[in-house]
Amino acid sequence: GCDDPDAYNYNPDATDPGPCSYSGCTNADAANYDDAADVDDGSCQFEVVFRVNATDIEVDGSMDVAGSFNAWGDPVTEMTLMGYDVWQLTLILSAGDYTFKYRNGGDWESISGDCTDGVGDRQLSVVDGPVTLTAVCFGECGPCDGCTDPFFAEFNPFAGADDGSCASAIVYGCTYPDADNYNAAATDDDGSCQVTGANPCPTDLDNDGATAVGDILIMLSSFGQACD
Repeated sequence: GCDDPDAYNYNPDATDPGPCSYSGCTNADAANYDDAADVDDGSCQFEVVFRVNATDIEVDGSMDVAGSFNAWGDPVTEMTLMGYDVWQLTLILSAGDYTFKYRNGGDWESISGDCTDGVGDRQLSVVDGPVTLTAVCFGECGPCDGCTDPFFAEFNPFAGADDGSCASAIVYGCTYPDADNYNAAATDDDGSCQVTGANPCPTDLDNDGATAVGDILIMLSSFGQACD
């Protein structure tokens, strides 16, 4: 039998060594995966990414998430502003069903709809893998409306329906005024700028077609002089 006290099938009365089995999390997608385990003990935990979009509200200091997984915000589990008015928090949770809400400066969101449990709490199920929640609008079941056209400066990758806020079209081109192909209408430089007439050998100071001693002497004679 197995003579290892740490094994799942340890036999203290074993007289002849035998195969040992070890319990633990056997799901490779889990945060606590144990590659030595061959018997799953139900302990697997997974990354859950919470996201909420605060575009339509004024944030009072900070956002946080409170639910059945953190004693409903005691202690407070604050979120981090990631960009595009989206706040995010990653927690490690065991498989199971949870309820939760987002809070703005400690104030609970008021929400109803098919994303709730019927009494105003959001629902979350962690089954057998990591979960990344949709960046929902604070107080709503779905994403906030916004600009959905990626060719406009106002584009928001977390927007749901387009709300007509796309106003500034992105124009790619050369934005360097001294370039031959400068485009005054360009808003984003695409690396296409071309400048002709530049010296192909900038270290040839005496213009004799080569970098030589004469160029060094010219440089030394000007050493220490202030440039206008």
